[in-house]
Amino acid sequence: MATAVVQAKIDNDLKITAERYLTSWGLDTSTAIRMFLAKVVETHSIPFTIGSQEDGFYNSGNVKWITESQEQANRGEFVFKTADELDKMAI
Repeated sequence: MATAVVQAKIDNDLKITAERYLTSWGLDTSTAIRMFLAKVVETHSIPFTIGSQEDGFYNSGNVKWITESQEQANRGEFVFKTADELDKMAI
């Protein structure tokens, strides 16, 4: 496996503070960055919420829809046989 060097300019105080946390967890900065990048590849997304929760998938409207859908499914009233059927109902 070939390796690559990643360089980033970040605020020194941020670096120092982050390294204190990482060290307390038994990690170094390079390992934390590798973990982050591996999770990006695994999930095809950024592995944390950016912005407020209200802006993300689990906003109040979607949570309500998910909860109601689960309740209907539990009663046998709202069951999809394919992902396409679900997509047609998605908000």
